[in-house]
Order: sequence, then structure tokens, then C-alpha cells
Amino acid sequence: MRVGIFADVHANEEALDVVLSALRQETVDQIICLGDLVGYGPNPNECISKISETADIVIAGNHDWGAIEKMPVEGFNPFARQAITWTQEVLNAESRKILNALPLIQDDGVIMAVHASPELPDHWHYVSSEDAVFRSLMAQTSPYCFIGHTHIPAIYSRAVNGDIMMQKGGSLTLDRGQLHLVNVGSVGQPRDSDPRAAYGILDIERSRFDLFRLPYNIKQVQEKMKDAGLSDFLIQRLTVGQ
Repeated sequence: MRVGIFADVHANEEALDVVLSALRQETVDQIICLGDLVGYGPNPNECISKISETADIVIAGNHDWGAIEKMPVEGFNPFARQAITWTQEVLNAESRKILNALPLIQDDGVIMAVHASPELPDHWHYVSSEDAVFRSLMAQTSPYCFIGHTHIPAIYSRAVNGDIMMQKGGSLTLDRGQLHLVNVGSVGQPRDSDPRAAYGILDIERSRFDLFRLPYNIKQVQEKMKDAGLSDFLIQRLTVGQ
């Protein structure tokens, strides 16, 4: 079984389109979206619609919750807060309904899917420190756990003896005797200095994860963001992947 996995689309329709097109060509058996369908970008309704029609599992992210007032916007940085406020104004009723129904975590015994961390999913912890990685792996109840939220691809593996290994992005044959915590990066707003959209494919039979990067029309997204009056900071960071 081959599973396509992506996260942090952030209303970037152009980036989403290239990822969905690639997944169709890969003929995956299942598609998982790890949340943050909206926020930052100019096409929230379009992205929600396309993801809900295509993905088999869709998880809620913190920006999704902020957009439907499930959490206060005061906790977001000023740029994110401005984008969420704009998103709240343009979301249609169907989009709100879809976002409101999204679960925080999904676990089928083989794959856990969560936006931020399997430890306290609704606290939106960033898995970006050794301590956070350890706590997340300890909270993991399936061999594979896939996350987003930091927008930076990484693979963390915990051996039976407790040793933890880390690899930044890339691809890896995963040891069946270990727990693997995989950050698939971001479709719509990468922050690892690579502006290309990120997504991954897990081949369960081969115990293999591959990360892919795809270019998309960044300038077109930036023009849409300008027309929507979104922050110039958010517009420019797409160019550099930060």
C-alpha cells in the first residue's frame, strides 16, 4: 500500500495543484492531508474544496481552527493573525462546515496522522527540539506518525533501546523495528530555504518513505496575495522558502 501525505497547504492553490497532480500520477492508494488547509494564502475556499474531494483523511491544523474561531487569533503572530482575519471574512459556509468537522488526530494502528504532535494535539506544540521529539515519540502508538506544523521536513526514528536518530528531509528506508516520526514539510509555505512544494509517499510494504519537492508558479500566488491585500512579508517569503 502506498500512501501520499502532505501538510500545510495554507490556501496556496498553485502549490496544491502540482502536488495533487503528482499524486494522481503516482497512483497512491490513499491520500492524507495533515492540516492547515488555510491561512497565509489567497485561495482558502478553493483549497478546502479540492482537498476534501481528493484526500481520504484530512486533519485539522491550528490555522484551520483559527479561521473558524475554534481558537483565539491572539496567539498567532501579527502576520498570521492578519491572514486569518482575512480568511474568516472570505470563507463560505461549506468551507466552514468542512473545517469544523476535521479531527485532530487519526490512528489506524499503522499510521498516526496529526498536524502538530501526537502529544496533546490541541496544544499545537512545535516538534523542533530534542525534548519535543522525545515526547512525541513516547506518545506515538503506531509504527509511523506523520506531522507538519513546522514547515520543515525531518525524519526521527526511535530504536528499541531508546536511541533516537534524526535526518533532515529526504528519503529513507524505515526500520520495521523502530518508531518513525516524519515531518513532511509544507506544500504552500516551506521554511527550509527551499521554496518548492513538499509532499511524501510512504510505501508500507517496503517500509520506505520518499520526500518529493516540486516547483510551482510562485509569482501567480504572490499576485493574488497582493490583490487580496495580504502582508508583503508573507508574499516575499514564498520566494525564499522561509
